[in-house]
Amino acid sequence: EENREIAVGYGYISEKDLSFGVSHMENKNDRFCSYSSIFDLISGQLSGVTVVGRDVYVRGGTNSFSLSTTALYVVDDQTTSSIAWIQPCQVKSINVLKDGNAAIYGSRGGNGVILIETLK
Repeated sequence: EENREIAVGYGYISEKDLSFGVSHMENKNDRFCSYSSIFDLISGQLSGVTVVGRDVYVRGGTNSFSLSTTALYVVDDQTTSSIAWIQPCQVKSINVLKDGNAAIYGSRGGNGVILIETLK
C-alpha cells in the first residue's frame, strides 16, 4: 500500500495522518492528459468544487472581506490570479482546502484554496 503525502498549505501530511477533509486528485498514469483544459479537469472531479467558465468556486467559502468569491489559487507554493495557463498534463496533484483548513492563507483563503502541484 502506497503512503501518499498531500499538500495542505503549510507543508505535506501523510494521507493516513490527515484528520480533516481535503479533496484530492493525483495524476496517475498520465490520465490528466485526456482533458483539454485545467478547468475541464477540475470540473465535477473534486467534492465541493464548482467551475463556471474560468472561475473556480469552493463550497463553504464565505470571505466577506474580498470582492471576489473565487478560490485562491496556489501553484507550486506561489499564489496566482489565474490557472488558465496550466496544461492538465503538467499537473502532478490538486488539493482543495476549505473552511478552517484554508485559514493558513488568512483572508485570501476565505473562499477556499486550490493547491496545484506541477510536474517539475
